[in-house]
Amino acid sequence: MDAIRQWAFSVCAAAIVCVLLQMLLPSFSVSKLARIGIALFFLCALLQPVGVGHYTGDWQRGSEQSLKQAQQYANALNGQLAQDVEGGLTAHIRQKLQEQGVLPHQYRLSFQWEEGQLMGAILLLEAGAGLDPAALVQELSQSCGVSVTAEYKEESK
Repeated sequence: MDAIRQWAFSVCAAAIVCVLLQMLLPSFSVSKLARIGIALFFLCALLQPVGVGHYTGDWQRGSEQSLKQAQQYANALNGQLAQDVEGGLTAHIRQKLQEQGVLPHQYRLSFQWEEGQLMGAILLLEAGAGLDPAALVQELSQSCGVSVTAEYKEESK
């Protein structure tokens, strides 16, 4: 109801403006062109709700498309951040293991993700690594800020 009241007010205001402009116009040939412009102005004010409805539909479609595109960007950014986090943690854990004399071929490192969140790192050590898994887990968990589990691989026969 408020929208109809606003539309009626804008039509009345446009009519008053058009009448005042027509009274101020001179009576020679330019006035015909000006009267056409005034008539178009009044017609636009009269048909404003139709045009606004059309543009509102476009805006909604555009916003839905923008929302989908934003979601795609967020997913891509989330994937990139996950790769960066994994890369940084991998480098940090490798450095800590190297400081303790564990070579890269003596372990396998993987990460556990759930719904876009890093839940922890899993470290599988070869039987000959000669490390205490509990002490290693405590040190890596403190230095990485992520839950780390370490286990020895079972030897296959």
